[in-house]
Amino acid sequence: MRNIGENTITAAVLESIASCDDPRWKEVMSALVRHLHDFAREVKLTQLETYAFGENAHLSPTS
Repeated sequence: MRNIGENTITAAVLESIASCDDPRWKEVMSALVRHLHDFAREVKLTQLETYAFGENAHLSPTS
């Protein structure tokens, strides 16, 4: 298991997106991840707030 923390999570997620077959989806999701992670750090998003977002966000290339 990788040691993922506040300073390594963005790179880990971007690494997982890198294998996406759709170049546009990869571009959009990479930008979204970078911006969301910067936002979360800026406002010091709590773990509970992060989970609440995750429960309500349904992101896929077909939705």
